[in-house]
Amino acid sequence: MDYIQTVEKFPVFFPVFEATMRITSERLVDFEPFTRFVFQMIGNGEQLAAIEQITELKQHVILEEIHRLQGWSFFEERDGNYYLTALGQRYLKLMAIVDELNEEAPKVLVNAFNGKIMKTRPRLFKANECMPKLKVNVVKELLQNKNFSNSQSFFMEHICFTHPYSHDLLKEELESIQVWLDCDPRTQYYRAFIKEIPAETLEKGFAEPFDLAIQTGVVPIMIELHHSLLEEYRHVLPTLKQLKQFDPSLLSAKAEEIIQLQKRQAEAKAKLPTFYYEQLTGKFVLSYADYDVRGPVYKLKLEQTNRPDQLAIQQLFEHVDIPYEFDIELKLGDIVMRTTPLSSWLLA
Repeated sequence: MDYIQTVEKFPVFFPVFEATMRITSERLVDFEPFTRFVFQMIGNGEQLAAIEQITELKQHVILEEIHRLQGWSFFEERDGNYYLTALGQRYLKLMAIVDELNEEAPKVLVNAFNGKIMKTRPRLFKANECMPKLKVNVVKELLQNKNFSNSQSFFMEHICFTHPYSHDLLKEELESIQVWLDCDPRTQYYRAFIKEIPAETLEKGFAEPFDLAIQTGVVPIMIELHHSLLEEYRHVLPTLKQLKQFDPSLLSAKAEEIIQLQKRQAEAKAKLPTFYYEQLTGKFVLSYADYDVRGPVYKLKLEQTNRPDQLAIQQLFEHVDIPYEFDIELKLGDIVMRTTPLSSWLLA
């Protein structure tokens, strides 16, 4: 995707919730506490006697659990002792990943505007420190759902492979991990910056989903054509045209010249381009796309004061064909507001 730099960095404050990431695995749901204990003891090289000593349970109770795990293909018996199978070894590692990463309790941020899970930031802001700030869109009750938003993909990308055992598991075993968020309900704010925008958002054909629209200024730049004769007689030009229609013989050669001059001025002006200066990007364009944004899209107006450079404006018209008989004036029109769509996921 191609990006266009903006003339400056525009701060935008996103509402966020701090959260702790918790994980489970659907492959471990049948491991009740005692089943898990026996599985981990055998997995760590202990045998029946050690389990008896720690639990003080009768041997037949422990053997019943061992045989159940053996029936699940997690254990194999050799010379009266029990050992993990290859499947059991992978499950032990999966269990270790879940337990140890839950012990670490990784911290994340939930973007409360768009629901995106993000890395923590060194500084968050209070509401009275932020402008402009976006609104809270996320329904807090939905945060209690498993694999909310991009939480599972975030876990796989940023957290899972920090554990050494993750490289020993099969893809489907890793994908069995489910993510839950334990959120702090207090709303804080994270500062992001608009410093570049996808080039296609400046084109009318842009059709990608967006939830944010930025409103920025566009300055029209026009060419005015002047001639001393037209300036001198501009108040009587309408009358001269009426006389020409009524009886052309009433006009002098000079009057005819003035009328023809005004006609050539109008024809030349109709062919002249209008340039536009985009305050957002600092670029000059011959046209710009505006969007009729409707629906649940947050509109953000960016206050800008930058104006086009006079030298740059003059260079724009160096290759424009302008009749030599006219003097030219470069004129800036009133600023018009342009709406540009943007996906907040590109920002935060």
